[in-house]
Amino acid sequence: MSTWWSECRNELAVWSLDTARRKAQQAGVAVEAIDRFVSRPQKPQTRTELQEALERVWQDPTAWPRRAELQAYYLYMRCLKSWEISLDHRSIEALIEVVQKAWRPGHQLSRLSVDVLVRHTATVTVCMAVEKSLLCSCPSDLAEQARKVVSQSRVQLVRLRQLACPTPFSHPTRFGALVTYVLQVDICYFDCLAAMADSVIRAQSKGPTAAAELTRTIARLSHAEHSRLLRDSVYASQLRAHRRLLTILRDRLTNPRSPILQIREARVTYVYPFTLDGFELPKTDPNGTAATEGNNAGHHALELWGEDNGTRPNLAGETPRSAVEMGLELTDIWSPPALDSDSSHGTVVKMPGLSVTTTAPDPERPGHFIELPELDVEIWLGRFGNHHVRVQTPVMTLSLHELNQALRRGSTWMGPEAIRGGSARKWSRVADYVDDVVESLAVRLNDVSGANGEPPTRSQVRAHIDVDADYHAVVEIRAASVRVCGGERPATIDDLRNLAGSLLFQPIERVPITLEEWICTRTPQEVPNLLGESRFDCDFAGRSANTTVLFLPAAPNWGYLSFMEMAEYIATLPALLRMWRRQLDLMHRHALVQLAKWREPERRRHESEIDETRLNLSEFIAHVRAQRTPLSSVDLVRSDAHRMFLDNLMHTADIPRLMAELDRKIEQTDHLYAYMVEYERTLEDERRRRYENAIQSVLAFVALLSLAGLFSYVHSLIIGGDSNIEIMSGEQFELAVFFVVFLPLSVVLVIFYRRRR
Repeated sequence: MSTWWSECRNELAVWSLDTARRKAQQAGVAVEAIDRFVSRPQKPQTRTELQEALERVWQDPTAWPRRAELQAYYLYMRCLKSWEISLDHRSIEALIEVVQKAWRPGHQLSRLSVDVLVRHTATVTVCMAVEKSLLCSCPSDLAEQARKVVSQSRVQLVRLRQLACPTPFSHPTRFGALVTYVLQVDICYFDCLAAMADSVIRAQSKGPTAAAELTRTIARLSHAEHSRLLRDSVYASQLRAHRRLLTILRDRLTNPRSPILQIREARVTYVYPFTLDGFELPKTDPNGTAATEGNNAGHHALELWGEDNGTRPNLAGETPRSAVEMGLELTDIWSPPALDSDSSHGTVVKMPGLSVTTTAPDPERPGHFIELPELDVEIWLGRFGNHHVRVQTPVMTLSLHELNQALRRGSTWMGPEAIRGGSARKWSRVADYVDDVVESLAVRLNDVSGANGEPPTRSQVRAHIDVDADYHAVVEIRAASVRVCGGERPATIDDLRNLAGSLLFQPIERVPITLEEWICTRTPQEVPNLLGESRFDCDFAGRSANTTVLFLPAAPNWGYLSFMEMAEYIATLPALLRMWRRQLDLMHRHALVQLAKWREPERRRHESEIDETRLNLSEFIAHVRAQRTPLSSVDLVRSDAHRMFLDNLMHTADIPRLMAELDRKIEQTDHLYAYMVEYERTLEDERRRRYENAIQSVLAFVALLSLAGLFSYVHSLIIGGDSNIEIMSGEQFELAVFFVVFLPLSVVLVIFYRRRR
């Protein structure tokens, strides 16, 4: 076999596809079909076509060994590369399923190496499960999944030894040796991962007594990282982060003066903002037109799920318990709506609670997993159009490890868990449940509002949502303590900053690179206290891009409510501001398209359209300005202390920049509106000139008729009645003028008028 397998092995270490793709294309493997399948949504027909293409190669005797081996190798590398660059594993899992269906194992030794690699390709799904455990920050599940990879790889390695392959470094030109290298790399790396996870578990449970084991695991990871097997592999770079974590944990455990923060009472609220473009005033459609008043989401929600409604439609299979006016749920810090307005603060739809079963085994119930206390779920439909789904945990005691998991649990990047509501449905993440509820809500509101056309899809409903920025977790820490040197004392603001600042005041990362990653990150140098000076000396509030932390150890329960409401309100504003900007963009583009059409000569007969578009644009600008104005703290809350907190929240949430961008867009649309007014004035001038020309034509015709009378008078004076010359009478002359001049002119004017309409 040629030495190009050696090139493939060198690129395998860094998961590069260049040589594999080039050689596979030259051999006739359906590389483009495989790439398209992974990069685009798969349809049943596409799966069948790809399966048939793979089967043709593996069932063709002339394809062995080179083309068949290349196809198996490229499929494996394609799965690894797609896994490296994306968290969406569905296309990879679909490709692996197609590969397993297309492969028919043979008994010849020449096929054994391909059979081993195809079977090992299925192990990539378990490798991705390891990553999902990392997303959950669950060391016990990570250790279990990593051991599955090791076990399955060892089984295939034993089978491969039937080829009597030496070590992968002896004969790098052989395909069997390449597959051996693949298996040994996975065994080495995932065995290290399992050991790392075990060490983290023991460090959390045993404390300082686990320091010696941490030292041994660190040495093991360092040896594997620099070994001949892994030193040039992408896995070596991943081991560095795990080794860094274990080193920091060991240093903390071996320092007897290292304080430990204990969260005695805490509650986490997940806020999922969304907008319903089309259910607020005014509604915009793809043509940029505006609807009439009265199309309010909260009003329709009360109709569907109010207390006096006997039948309640379900949302994502869950039947809402009730719907009440938001004013009944809010504190009185908020300024009431205008007295002359029909609007209220909004509507709250109460949903059945959610149960969460984690991936961690329950030590008290062997064979079962830990179940968390029930989560409360509510849908808040605000009067401005800033809606959100609110998922809240009960007040409970949390370790920093559990708090880290709780913060990640609400994000879209959390690993899969078992989420159940009041029905038989099951979700993998809280965010998936929220997506289904919001989409179902849009469909229900579309039905009850009598809107025309198809209900909006999930992508349309959440078109203005920036998932990373808009998901928000609000943490209430009501009581905390610090253990140090065998004693315990109440935690202070400095304790929170120094011992958990990197967890509480850093944004929730999309993909963690190791367990308890927050331990390896720095606390932000400046975390301003958003409460300002009007507070107790022990109170603190801080905010990151997607978390808000409230530490009010001296406050009663009702003292948290107002600050919670303001934190949730600010978290919903970015989606609302982006919706308004998108709507302005939509109407702005539509107006420009219409103007371009109206400039065409043959379109001037549709001059009434510009007036309608101009009025719609004016109406919508007025609506956005009316909604934008009361978003300041002066108009929203009553007391100066709450206004200061709200202003500080807005500043840290970058709301002023979003509002400035919206104001610039309003100004641009205003300029367009002024241009349209001027353009319509120009069209009006043209219409007036055409009218004046028509009047002048009529006057000219009247003048021609007057000439007929003049000629008759000249006839009577000069020629007289005794002449034998027959002169046309005045009446005959008028008739001639009518047929020769007026009638053709009238026909031309009628044709011209109809062409201009």
